[in-house]
Amino acid sequence: MRWRTVWGGLHLLGLCLTEAAVRGQEPVPPDVTLQSISAEIARQDAALESLLVKYRYTSAASTTEADVRKYLGTEVLCNELHIYAMKGRKRFYSKALSDNPQDTTVDIARLGDHVAPPSLQTAANVCSAFNGDVLRRREPGGTMLALLNVAETLSESGRFNPEYLGLAGRTPPDVFLPADKQPVASLRAVIDAGDGVLRSTMEAVDGVPCVVIDRNSALKNVFWCDPARGFAIVKKDLFHEGGTLLMWRTTLSDFVEILPGQWLPRSANVDRYAKPSAPEELHNVPLLRYHYSVLELTANNVPDSQFELPLQPGMRVIDFNSGKKDPKTNQTRGEMFVVAADGSLEKPKPPVRLPAPEPRKSPVLQFAIAWGALLVAVLLVLAWRMRRSPGQ
Repeated sequence: MRWRTVWGGLHLLGLCLTEAAVRGQEPVPPDVTLQSISAEIARQDAALESLLVKYRYTSAASTTEADVRKYLGTEVLCNELHIYAMKGRKRFYSKALSDNPQDTTVDIARLGDHVAPPSLQTAANVCSAFNGDVLRRREPGGTMLALLNVAETLSESGRFNPEYLGLAGRTPPDVFLPADKQPVASLRAVIDAGDGVLRSTMEAVDGVPCVVIDRNSALKNVFWCDPARGFAIVKKDLFHEGGTLLMWRTTLSDFVEILPGQWLPRSANVDRYAKPSAPEELHNVPLLRYHYSVLELTANNVPDSQFELPLQPGMRVIDFNSGKKDPKTNQTRGEMFVVAADGSLEKPKPPVRLPAPEPRKSPVLQFAIAWGALLVAVLLVLAWRMRRSPGQ
């Protein structure tokens, strides 16, 4: 326990000394305002016509696994391959936990020091595509595809996880929600909603002078943005209620200029911290780290074919656009089809029903019937002989 107390104290002291050393050294330039920051991000958003990012997402314990389970409630570790793409209203997202696209389930990596841990499994892969008109989801294993009802889709976050852009504070508008229902999910949205406060002095992050924006919300949220890289977020903190104990810290690095004046990170670390109820020596000490490593990043060169999930002959398709409602849930009922050789959808053929075989009689019953028949035959023979005998 002593080493954790020392580490926690040194970590917090380092945070305080770093902030104290840089605070007030350099004032924010007078031409940098919340409005100018929002306008610059809006310019970048307008220039970004399409984007595709492929990245590996992993996690590892930063302290003892027992602390991670106890104070974060986390039992599993991540090792996933994600692909996210957007182009106007079009969206694509896939998550793979297996290298074999035909796998339907995979075992989840658990935190160690368990005695005979029970097996945990999850879907091996998921994939969704929206071409601006039709919403499709390919089920794990790739043998079934669902045509979803766009009108019944509440939001895109569950279908098209914009996690990478969310880390960078650049979450795009939700294509399934009206303008007045859009969540405040990006830095620009925070500023435009009047929830941002620009600090008067710059602060350095890894030697880079940054402007600092505090978000007025129930939980304290702080963004460090680099003016030299189009106000790209290089660090952001989220605190527990009270504003002194860290909940999450995100640091972004290895930036690449995808378009003139627009920078996105190729690496990100998200550290997760203990709850306020944890022992004091664990406060502001990272317990679990999520790492994002970008493998491919393409801007304004994403083909329309990326947003299609082709129908393969023999694939089963369930269509939720039939218009038939389930009276209990008021949701559209799905109709089952099979993809024909020419790519068209046809109703599945009813299974051939063979005539039911006659029930087999019990051997005991068969034995009893046979002996019963024999006994009847013997009695009949005896009765016949008695009638023919003299004196009758």
